[in-house]
Amino acid sequence: MTDPARQYLHDLEIHLRPLPPAERDDVLREIGSHLEVARRAGTPLEEVLTRLGSPRILARAYLADFHLRTPAGVSGVWRRFAFFATTGFTGLAVVPALALLLATLTFIMLFTPVALLLRLLGVPGYFIGFGEPMPVLLAIPIGTGVTLLAFVLARGTLRLAHRYFCAVAAGYRSLRQL
Repeated sequence: MTDPARQYLHDLEIHLRPLPPAERDDVLREIGSHLEVARRAGTPLEEVLTRLGSPRILARAYLADFHLRTPAGVSGVWRRFAFFATTGFTGLAVVPALALLLATLTFIMLFTPVALLLRLLGVPGYFIGFGEPMPVLLAIPIGTGVTLLAFVLARGTLRLAHRYFCAVAAGYRSLRQL
């Protein structure tokens, strides 16, 4: 392999560091094999490297695919948000807005039942309502409704975020196909 090819693979490896070692090695083998096949076919190295594009962009494509393939879990969701927030200009606005909305809805889902329980237990100095305490019989359906509404909105926010993440990953994949 020539020096420009080695340099390209080295730069790619640097940008792939967030991947687990086995995934990173697979990607490097795949691209190395692609370079070797092109060399044997007589394709100029400069042309192959131009088609592959920047090592940073190619690495982002593989990272995006990795983040979408791995199971989310609680910490995985926030890792996805962090990754896709750094993918471009729209990510700087869209992803933090979705993350803030999701965090707010999660807080509401957790806080409302606690507030309702405190209201039912008659904790002094605590009431649900604006100005006047809300009657207990009214607090139960309203608290339950608020919790369910927050849950439905949080689920919709996650679906919207997933669609955005898939669209960004598809954009990177299309760059990788060139």
